[in-house]
Amino acid sequence: FFFFQAEDGIRDSVASRGLGDVYKRQGINAEYMGIQYLWNKGNMALNQKSPFKPKSDIDARDTIIAQLKADVAEIKQKEKDFGKLHGQYLDIEHKCKLLQEEQFKSERDSKDRENILLKKIANLEEDANRLNDSLNEKHQHLKETDEELQKYKLSLIHI
Repeated sequence: FFFFQAEDGIRDSVASRGLGDVYKRQGINAEYMGIQYLWNKGNMALNQKSPFKPKSDIDARDTIIAQLKADVAEIKQKEKDFGKLHGQYLDIEHKCKLLQEEQFKSERDSKDRENILLKKIANLEEDANRLNDSLNEKHQHLKETDEELQKYKLSLIHI
């Protein structure tokens, strides 16, 4: 027997059939494991009442690939839907902020108008009180003038 060292350090005790034999055997083992994994996934898909019924390892692989593609498409659609909903949310949030600012401005303007009106009312009350006082003075003056006129008339009659 000849011992050859493979590139990865594994010794092959069988006469070498070429440098890649070690790798080929490892590939067959890895391929078997991959097929076994895919087969198990295919069986899980069948257990989930999948419409696909694999007839061979290739069919099982194709079933899994088809299912994964469908999952990817569904995820992409959900991402699009999320993007749309997120955009709508941001739009609503922006509108809400604008409405809150408008409400705040409206309340502030209303309060300012109320203060202005209260000042006008106070000024009008002061004006009304002054006019009332003035009217009372004039009324009093008219009463006094009328009394003097009556006295003057009486004095003219007695003359």
